[in-house]
Amino acid sequence: MDILLSLLLLLLAARASGELAQRLKLPALLGEILAGVVLGPSLLGLVSPDAGITLLANLGIFFIVYLAALELTLKDVKRSIRESGVFIAIASFIIPLLSGVALGRLLALPLGSSMFLGIALAFTALPVSIGILTDLELLETDFGRSIVSAGLLCDVAGLAMIGVVLNVSASAGFDPLAMGILVLRFAAFTGLLIAVDRLFRYRHGVLASWLLRASRHLVTKGAPFALPFIVALGFAFLADYLGLHFVVGAFFGTLLVAEHVIGDRDAKDVRAATAAVTQGFLGPIFFAFIGLSVVVKSLADAPLVLSILAVAVLSKFIGGYAGARWSKFSQRYSVAAGVAMNGRGAMELVVAAIGLELGLIDESLFSILVLMGVVTTFLMTLGLRFVLPANIRDRLAFGSSTAEQGSGGINGGA
Repeated sequence: MDILLSLLLLLLAARASGELAQRLKLPALLGEILAGVVLGPSLLGLVSPDAGITLLANLGIFFIVYLAALELTLKDVKRSIRESGVFIAIASFIIPLLSGVALGRLLALPLGSSMFLGIALAFTALPVSIGILTDLELLETDFGRSIVSAGLLCDVAGLAMIGVVLNVSASAGFDPLAMGILVLRFAAFTGLLIAVDRLFRYRHGVLASWLLRASRHLVTKGAPFALPFIVALGFAFLADYLGLHFVVGAFFGTLLVAEHVIGDRDAKDVRAATAAVTQGFLGPIFFAFIGLSVVVKSLADAPLVLSILAVAVLSKFIGGYAGARWSKFSQRYSVAAGVAMNGRGAMELVVAAIGLELGLIDESLFSILVLMGVVTTFLMTLGLRFVLPANIRDRLAFGSSTAEQGSGGINGGA
């Protein structure tokens, strides 16, 4: 089928299905994935994941990560480490990670594939979490900030771990020399990030201020959008050159961009332009592409599907709950934290696509991970509404001082 006709069918179906999902108070990506499944080889066979669609899907991965990171800065990362969200992050990352590795070894998967399964289970979709917490009017509460901080740290740790998995997979085990080279690569990349950050901060940000002034004198249209994009793309290339995945560079490079290169006056316009491209075109194409790649027949292995889903949901819930109790949250909000940390969404699907592309997982495991991402996102959306009904959400959103009074507060009591 002609590439333009395939793209037209895919985008039309993805947008329509996404709109329907959104009207049902569900994340649009659920409908967009379903559109790909229906149009793809598993059902109607009208569209196939050919080279053209794959290229656009890979570009969609970049823009999804770019848009998510534009909402954050390095200050956000540092603040997350200091806040209570760090305890939720530690428990809700390590427990699913180890559970996934153990399950992978039990399923006789190679070490690299087992580690990748653990990472996939450990991710928390920050963009989806932000969207759902915003919809429930919880984002600006202590609970919401803790969940967002924990999700941020889980995503950062997961992206960093991808480099470790690539090394283990390539060397078929823990090769001390290869691991040493990997550490040096991470050190070089981290060192460059720190050096650029310090350079931008030098003399109260004189270089960043100069770049902002210079960008506003450019006469070409779209310059404020192009400059930060070029910086992020440069870091993506650097990460890929060092043997890390380009997603790692895109994420951390964009954190620098958001903090130093984009001025307050331009930030809203840059985010709006990026959101329009991502959410209006490349994002739906990527999620529909995920649906195209799903092999429905592989989901017929019920014991395998149920075991992965059970480990994914339970390990993440236990991690979120334990981390919240560690942070001295009440019983109710600890349960809510376990539910909230379970949503995988966009980042989970990005990671699954990376694993399939690199040969770390096969089509069967890929399809199960996609299903897991869809199911956990759905459970998070409904679960938070059940655990935190409207009257409690209203009280929590009213103010932290009100929410923390009595036995139903965030801290203390049940």
